[in-house]
Amino acid sequence: MHVNAGAYPSVSGTFPLHLKMVFPATTCPLDDAAETLQDVQVAELTTPGSTAKEKVVALRMNCGVDAPRARMMLSDAADASNTGSLLTPSAGSDAKGVRVQMLRNGSEVQFGQQWDFDPGTGGVHDHAFTARYFRTGDALQPGLIRGEAVLNVDYW
Repeated sequence: MHVNAGAYPSVSGTFPLHLKMVFPATTCPLDDAAETLQDVQVAELTTPGSTAKEKVVALRMNCGVDAPRARMMLSDAADASNTGSLLTPSAGSDAKGVRVQMLRNGSEVQFGQQWDFDPGTGGVHDHAFTARYFRTGDALQPGLIRGEAVLNVDYW
């Protein structure tokens, strides 16, 4: 170590620093999924809060032979601050009074909420969500409604 007491005091030296960096051994390609819900009639969405035409949206991960460990989070592609379960209408939507609602394991999702994925084995893993129409409190106007969700996967 060297100490300099001149006009610009300084201390210099060499200190050993050891870092151990660990990177996840496995990441899993995730297939995109696009689903179209069946057409819905006005009579099926008569009151705010009513739902119709559920459809399973399955996302497939192929993890190879190694077991992955990850944190997953579903978010609204059109509004990252959305913490509900109703997707913000995306480009091309013109229907009013209806949104697409997302569910996971039979319960409404909370966009932005994380959950752990640690299946203990590699291979193919399916993640099933459900999409359905949800009647909001706005006046119902027929048309096209689109929504887009993003599944974020952070490996650890």
